[in-house]
Amino acid sequence: MNAPGPRSGVRPGQHVEGGAGRWLRGWPWLAILVLASPAWLPALTDGVYVGNGTDLYSYQLPMRRALRAMLLSGEWPTWNPWILGGVPLLAGMQLGVLYPPNLLAVALPPEQALEWLRGAHALWLGAGGVVLSNAARGRRWRDADLAGVVTAAVLLGAGQTWGHIYSGHVSFVQAWAWTPWIWAAALATLRSGQPRHAALTSVALALQLLAGHPQVSYLSGVGLVVLLLATLAATPRPLPWKGAGLLALAAPGALLLAAAQLWPTAELAPLLNRGLANADTLPLAFSAKPVSLTTAVAWDAFGGVGPRLTGFSYHETLAHVGGVALALGVLGLSQDRRGWVLGAGVALFVALSPGRHGPVMPALLGVFPGLDLFR
Repeated sequence: MNAPGPRSGVRPGQHVEGGAGRWLRGWPWLAILVLASPAWLPALTDGVYVGNGTDLYSYQLPMRRALRAMLLSGEWPTWNPWILGGVPLLAGMQLGVLYPPNLLAVALPPEQALEWLRGAHALWLGAGGVVLSNAARGRRWRDADLAGVVTAAVLLGAGQTWGHIYSGHVSFVQAWAWTPWIWAAALATLRSGQPRHAALTSVALALQLLAGHPQVSYLSGVGLVVLLLATLAATPRPLPWKGAGLLALAAPGALLLAAAQLWPTAELAPLLNRGLANADTLPLAFSAKPVSLTTAVAWDAFGGVGPRLTGFSYHETLAHVGGVALALGVLGLSQDRRGWVLGAGVALFVALSPGRHGPVMPALLGVFPGLDLFR
């Protein structure tokens, strides 16, 4: 009788994948790398991609240069003398002073660091799409399949991503990358009722707030409410009250984690344009006629001779997602018990999006606090 060999950890009859099998199983992550490549490839070249870049070269790059100079000289930055005759530096949320990844713009010149930050957040957004897809189906987060790739493709292909990359809205892109992670952690909290998932929700939301664009957090929060309501509608009784209670604690937990940046921003808010005389008209300033919603399925919305988009539309989100993503969304809703709630939420967003060109947004603007950020 032969002596037993070393323990392999493989049970009798268990299939062992070879290297090729592991590579094939990892194809979704490779697909996400490719989908995000337009955002991260410029980091490997010289120069800075700016698109129309107004915010990038009028605020982001100059202010990050100034912040880097302060820190490298040993000065703790507390005051910003270049805005409104001088304000506390932490009150400039879009600079994201306390957002940990922005330390890269101190270690490297900001022009180079912003390229890497944009690429890294595009990859994080794509990975978040996979995690969100898994969380919605009750699967392990690290698994990746076709459904996860489709979710990542819709997020990476959305106007929320490329419209703001093109405009140089660095803080928007950084904050937007956390949205699927917040949604995934919140879904996990609701279903499991575990404090660790609630803690993850708080941390992800706090990082989104620190990234520097509170409008993204508002839009993400509205979407999350719809997603949670849809999940509850499809949940067998009894309802997961423990998870709901933990979620109710997650939001103030995030506010506490980001308080050092939120507090001075709240003090400065009355002096900003959203608190001045045009506060009632600003939320409707970017309204577009309802016909512009057709850019979602119009082949000539972008590019070519006289693209129609430039004539009447500001709905770049729908236009970038396109008809294929909308068809996938309809298919997904039709296969899901939550479909009617999600569909109602999407219908509400569409009804709000024309702004002053439709009846819904003007009627609700003074009723729901914070609705002025939905634009």
